[in-house]
Amino acid sequence: MPDRVSGFSIIDVLMAKKILLIDSDKETLSCITVVLVSEGYEVMGHTSAKDIGANILAFKPDLILLNFAFPKPEGMNMYKAIKVDYSKRSVPVLMISTKNNVREIEKHSNDEIILKPFDLNDLLEKVRETMHPKIVRFTAS
Repeated sequence: MPDRVSGFSIIDVLMAKKILLIDSDKETLSCITVVLVSEGYEVMGHTSAKDIGANILAFKPDLILLNFAFPKPEGMNMYKAIKVDYSKRSVPVLMISTKNNVREIEKHSNDEIILKPFDLNDLLEKVRETMHPKIVRFTAS
């Protein structure tokens, strides 16, 4: 049996976690991608829902980071497709949205919502909490 560290095997710790990032804004997509890659995550970015199902199946993400601010109804349709069609993998979804969309999201989802504007450090912390819920962080005294 492999050695375990904070609930993860050594192999799990060494393998990059995969994040599928879906955002219609290319600048936001690029900025978030750079930050996530610098933290050791493998990121696949998309600016539309085109071929998203095939990409989910091929990439096999550990987390989907979805900007809900797509033109209606594309954002909700994409979210439903992810949750219904690919729920067998139990991939967590973090929603990025403006305050205006929160009520609509909450009607259909119990996933975490990150409100715009957000601090990149807060986004990273939410990603870590979602992908590594058992990791305990210690600080030196």
